[in-house]
Amino acid sequence: MHYGYYAIFSITRLSCCCWFFGIHGYYIFQDIGFRFMNATTSNLDAWKAGRESLNILSVPFYETWCASGGSGGTLSLLISRTPSNRHLINASLPLAIFNINEPLIFGVPVVLNPVMFIPFLMTPAMDYIIAYYATLWHIVPPIQHMVGWATPAMINNINALQNRVNFVLWYQPQINLDNQKIVAMEVLLRHQSGDGKIPPPYFLEYYERVGMMPEVDFFGYRNMPLKLFIMNCLVFLA
Repeated sequence: MHYGYYAIFSITRLSCCCWFFGIHGYYIFQDIGFRFMNATTSNLDAWKAGRESLNILSVPFYETWCASGGSGGTLSLLISRTPSNRHLINASLPLAIFNINEPLIFGVPVVLNPVMFIPFLMTPAMDYIIAYYATLWHIVPPIQHMVGWATPAMINNINALQNRVNFVLWYQPQINLDNQKIVAMEVLLRHQSGDGKIPPPYFLEYYERVGMMPEVDFFGYRNMPLKLFIMNCLVFLA
């Protein structure tokens, strides 16, 4: 079963509407959620076996891009400057990082609060639209692994990239203009998406932000042909 763009969009917005009345939206649509989870798992298995193309819309797609901090994308409340909310937001931060936001929903509150409900409804809607078309236009790669709902969004992205087998190395020769000979090779790490396309290396920026560039370098050395590695070492020593 394939869930379409408007179907998922509508269900997730209705779930947010339930929260406005203090009703746990996840459990209201739990049956649909289970079916969506099964559809996601089936599509991933079929995609890995080469029988189907990978769907953009999936459970990890929504949890990664549209539910940062929990339903309604409440992690954005961390930038709130309202003095009356600061203590509650600071106390809720450890839970919000792991997408648990009931203290914020009932404490701020979002429940029966039309002022807070508007961004609660619209923030994940905009996240959904932007993430969908960014994936459709190959600005970001589609998510290819199931992740736990309580996993922070940044870790979701990093783990998904690390666990993929779609990293590829490209070798760019460095040529001596005097004798037109190759004197070294520059190794370029790229990620190949499920459809075979190789987008620009935007993911390297996120690795650098979290201090994981040494792991990226190690991946390159580990997968570099031994002969090329020795040649680069000799050129460097010379």
